[in-house]
Amino acid sequence: MLAIVGIGDGLGIIAIEAKVDEGFDKTVEEWRRLDSAGKARRIVGLCALLDVKADSIGPIRYQLFHRVASALIEARRYRATQATMIVQSWCPDRTSFDDYVAFGRLLGFNKIRLDALTETKAFDGIGLRLGWSAETLRQAESNASPAA
Repeated sequence: MLAIVGIGDGLGIIAIEAKVDEGFDKTVEEWRRLDSAGKARRIVGLCALLDVKADSIGPIRYQLFHRVASALIEARRYRATQATMIVQSWCPDRTSFDDYVAFGRLLGFNKIRLDALTETKAFDGIGLRLGWSAETLRQAESNASPAA
């Protein structure tokens, strides 16, 4: 899901990647093995957008790059000054949280915690934050109102 939200006098973008107990799919290295010229160009573009070196991203999950890039690209498109990517996890085992932390550290975020947003880091003039929201299905069921 991607949302355009008002922030003070400006706009912000929120991208949400929802998960139950599945991981973030392939690493960049695995994804790249499915060779195509388009993938090589995409990796170059993602690395430029996120200010990372291509030789450092192999073990990182491609889906995280894609979701954060979409938030930043849409922020640029709508002239938003802020972008946030939130993983909404319904898994009590916090499947893939380590992958999320590795990705955040690669981007230069230092304070990566459950149920909290990171500090803001600027990417080409857009303030980016990451977040992990740990939910459980029991919480969702208990908060749901009964059907009328």
